[in-house]
Amino acid sequence: MTGRLPTDAEFAEYDAWVDAELEQRLREADDPATKWIPHEQVVAETRALIDRIAEARLRKGR
Repeated sequence: MTGRLPTDAEFAEYDAWVDAELEQRLREADDPATKWIPHEQVVAETRALIDRIAEARLRKGR
């Protein structure tokens, strides 16, 4: 941490970046070609990945 607050220009630059990111994500969400993945599927796949990593670490003795 630098110990200083961002300048007004830095705040404005960040706000502009956030706005542009949001606009892009909203365009993607509205695009009929966007493939939606159910939340439950993402959670299950993430849990399986975490479990595989944990098992691999246990086998390595970590």
